[in-house]
Amino acid sequence: MALRIGRETCRNLESALTREWLVTNGLGGYASGTISGSLTRRYHALLVAALPTPFGRTVMFNYIWEQLRWPDGRVVPLATLNHTGEGSEFDCSQYLTGFWLDEGLPVFRWTAAGRTIEKRIWMEHETNRSVISYRLVTGPAATLQLRPLFAHRDYHQQRHGQGGFDMAETSDGWIIDAERVRSYLEVHRVPVIRSQPDWYWRVLHRAERARGLDDEEDLFTPGVIEVSLSPRAEVILVTGTEPVPPGWDAAGSLQAALEQQVVLEDPGADNPLACQLVRAAEHFRVARRTPGAPPRTPDRTVIAGYHWFTDWGRDTMISLPGLAIRPGMLWEARAVLDTNIRYLDQGLIPNRFPDSGHPPEYDTMDATLWMFHALSAYLGVSGDWRFIADRLDALQGIIDWHVRGTRHNIRMDPQDGLLAGGEDGYALTWMDARVQDWVVTPRRGKPIEINALWYNALRLIADWSERAARSGQHFSQMATQARESARARFWYAQGGYCYDVVDGPVGDDPSLRPTP
Repeated sequence: MALRIGRETCRNLESALTREWLVTNGLGGYASGTISGSLTRRYHALLVAALPTPFGRTVMFNYIWEQLRWPDGRVVPLATLNHTGEGSEFDCSQYLTGFWLDEGLPVFRWTAAGRTIEKRIWMEHETNRSVISYRLVTGPAATLQLRPLFAHRDYHQQRHGQGGFDMAETSDGWIIDAERVRSYLEVHRVPVIRSQPDWYWRVLHRAERARGLDDEEDLFTPGVIEVSLSPRAEVILVTGTEPVPPGWDAAGSLQAALEQQVVLEDPGADNPLACQLVRAAEHFRVARRTPGAPPRTPDRTVIAGYHWFTDWGRDTMISLPGLAIRPGMLWEARAVLDTNIRYLDQGLIPNRFPDSGHPPEYDTMDATLWMFHALSAYLGVSGDWRFIADRLDALQGIIDWHVRGTRHNIRMDPQDGLLAGGEDGYALTWMDARVQDWVVTPRRGKPIEINALWYNALRLIADWSERAARSGQHFSQMATQARESARARFWYAQGGYCYDVVDGPVGDDPSLRPTP
């Protein structure tokens, strides 16, 4: 089920603007853009590096502007830079004849003046390095001109005005220093380096404008690289936070990136869409280099979404059964579960690990309860009872904290056995949208899905305690009480459905809402 986009869509700017590609590096870093070439988001770049604390994800290398120079001196831009009153946009749709994904990796093809050029983009696994290759598929040789654009900024921000960029020319590119971080760019095949530091002003990000956010940015260029493009050899551009190591080979790098996209399938899995989804899921499982952790044993975790989400406990535990609880990936499921158990605090796993290196946030009622569901799924597939047994003290401790009370007034009500929680300024359930200090849907009290998860956790800990030859009777009694109370309390007879929250600040809430 290969994804291919043909000439008609590629050359329609409005259609090409809405189609985005993404490659990732297994650290939370990525490269992403539109097939049109336009940077419609502040998050679009060819290298968004996942840097150690305190930097976090950082937009390093935004864009490469390609032009072809014929032997007679004519220059044909593969992307035009359109200046309007709204800002400047790159548009490569004029000569773009095709776009497709090769094992999930983006491939562009242009045709201009009898020449067909192919461009590929990939990232190296667990390395902050992006690679771009150019190949002349048909036609006579030409000179490829490459102008790189840099931002060196936090991925949530925009760069405005001339910043403190320092650059050093090398034999095959530049070293760029700005905002206390360094990036390297080099081109292979004996390039000609023309250092001409300059700025490109007011690059427009359409998606940010549509969201009512800061929508323009100024980008730094160190100059232009010229290199011969012929049918005999590819042109390779490499950019990263470290120089290319000795003996590095582009063909080997591409092969490793392609193999990284090939994942183990369950026997008999012959559904093309399912295979695409499995491959897409690979982007979300990452290694997190947490401060204080040994450098060779990074934490394993799950990114909640690209382009801007970090790793969230709730999203991790809901998605883990589909992402990693299957043959061939059980080691990673164990590692993700252990990462969260290691960060338990007052009976809660983190709601979020901030990129900036700040302490984890523990403002959720359901993430920890979803972990019991994920543990049960893991046990069901793996049969690895020892993994559960070795962590039973920590799991029983979670229940104890919820019974006696933990952060944000999360506590079991001894009168009915239901779990309650909530505090001004916090949204502790999956409906956690906030606008500055305004909590859109507080849901303080006893939310229905929280208590379904609470009952599930109590039943599981009772069963696991008995299996470990410990008494689980008190957990069973709490589960029975919670079940009977939920049956009595949550049914909203007048509406013919369940209350969303009971015992809230103004009573029971009959709002009809979906649950995850």
